[in-house]
Amino acid sequence: MNIRHARRLTGMSRDRFSKAVGVNRGTVKRWEQGTRIPTEERVIAIEQALTRLGVNLANLYQPLALSASHQ
Repeated sequence: MNIRHARRLTGMSRDRFSKAVGVNRGTVKRWEQGTRIPTEERVIAIEQALTRLGVNLANLYQPLALSASHQ
């Protein structure tokens, strides 16, 4: 899952997204930069938050070139 892409689909800032998934802003930044990866527990929290926000999770697992061309 591309965390930055997922967050941008929500239209949320890093700060708001971090609060929605229960981590600090710096953690989201490190996930987006690829210096850290979320634990399985956090991936579940991210998916639940995205679902609550109306993001279709199937779109997150498409190649980014495809999903970007359909926006």
